Amino acid sequence: MGDQFEAESLLVEVAASHNLSVSPDEIRAALYDDRHGADLARWAASNLAPDNLLTVDELSLYDALDKSGQVDRLAELYDLSEMQPLRQDDVRAAVDDLRLSTESMNKQAETLRHQRDAWQRLVANRADTVAKRRELETSRQRKSDSERITEIAHGLKFRIAELKHDSDPNVTSLHQALDVVLKSDDALLTSLQKLGWELSEPDPEEAKSTDKLRETCLRLIKITVETIRTRLDTTYLTALATAQQSQDTSADPDEIEALQAELESLYSEILPVAQMSVEQQHLEPALGSIASRSGQSLRKTASSLKYINQCFDYLLSRINALHTHTELYNAHHAAVNRVVATARDEMAAEVPAPDPQPTNSIEAPSPIKPPTRTKRHSRDMTHRRRSSGTPHLTALDSLMQSLALPMDAYGDASGATSQITALSRLVRERRSKNNGAARSAQDEFEAATAERLDDAQRAVQLLWDSVLAETAFGTATLADPGIEQSIDVLAQEVTKAKDKLGRFESQQMGWGSLKRDEFIERWAR
Repeated sequence: MGDQFEAESLLVEVAASHNLSVSPDEIRAALYDDRHGADLARWAASNLAPDNLLTVDELSLYDALDKSGQVDRLAELYDLSEMQPLRQDDVRAAVDDLRLSTESMNKQAETLRHQRDAWQRLVANRADTVAKRRELETSRQRKSDSERITEIAHGLKFRIAELKHDSDPNVTSLHQALDVVLKSDDALLTSLQKLGWELSEPDPEEAKSTDKLRETCLRLIKITVETIRTRLDTTYLTALATAQQSQDTSADPDEIEALQAELESLYSEILPVAQMSVEQQHLEPALGSIASRSGQSLRKTASSLKYINQCFDYLLSRINALHTHTELYNAHHAAVNRVVATARDEMAAEVPAPDPQPTNSIEAPSPIKPPTRTKRHSRDMTHRRRSSGTPHLTALDSLMQSLALPMDAYGDASGATSQITALSRLVRERRSKNNGAARSAQDEFEAATAERLDDAQRAVQLLWDSVLAETAFGTATLADPGIEQSIDVLAQEVTKAKDKLGRFESQQMGWGSLKRDEFIERWAR
């Protein structure tokens, strides 16, 4: 019964470890079988020992060797019958060798640990040397950068003077170029005005001939109508007299009434028929002759109008080009003023002097022994923080550095009164500088705005006086209503700009605080 229980535990463990699909109930049923249960228990107890049973890894390795064909090759290399069994002395000797090897490895590890400590100390000393060398190179680089900045500042001053001179609107060359362009346009407009006056005057001889011809035709029509009516009246009276003398009463009254109605209708048709006849026979040929004589003058008038239209297109293109170049010049002028103001602010800002670096350095502590807190180290820790060699700054020093001011600008650090006085002085200087910058910006803005408004007003007035002309037919207007609407919109925009300028003059916009905030935000990065 004990053998069967031991065999059952072995079989269950082997099935679980080797992932066999055999349940404990099936194993228990096989062990308690009457015919083969005892034999299975003895076989399991004798063959399922750890010395005889392969592990899962060993079985996987064996399967891999078997699938690759390496099992037969390895079996041929070694004769398993000639191999000696493992003895206890051999195991003890192997354990002793392992112990000696472990001690040797421990000694070697200790030696390597000492070497690592020495290397760490060497690296720390080298780091101090490199830090000192880097500080020296940094000071030299700062000096070189300061000299270079000074040279660039001088160059910027000359460049600013050149830009201000080039962007000055009062330059003589610019006015001369504009005068030449505008004078040529004025001469063209004057010639067009004279040509328009010549075309607007009609030909007096042609008008006189036409009026005389029409008057003659009217007289002829009147005489013809009167002649025909007289003949009809004479014929009618003659017929009546003849009828009365003969006293013929055989005429039909209906026929007489029809003849009277026809005669009365002839009276009403005499005038249009006579007018049509006279126009076809006399007026139309005469007018055609006059039109053929005046055809050359009409062609000349058409060519003149075409030339005037082309001249107007040319003038409009010149005006658009001048407007585009004016906007480009104003944008360039504003950009130059902005760049010049920025450059002056940058040159006016004081560059802080390099902080003096400590000449002595604290030796890096060894990683294998805890650092000792000396009196000097404790005193240094109260004044600065060791973080990658960067000195610790107080809140006031950090503020002064963010504002691009030297560290010693606020006076003696031991006296609060001197610090307050120095900081008040700095605040007054910065406020006065900000107020000056605000006034300068306001003056430049007002001058540029007034200049643009004056230029726009002069251009509109010049265009109005040049294109429009006084005529005797009513108020002078432009041919295109869209241009008048554009001029009205431009006038509204000019009015809005004047109102906005008035609000700027009457209100305090706080340019100083805005400039200071931008300055602090920029240098606080």
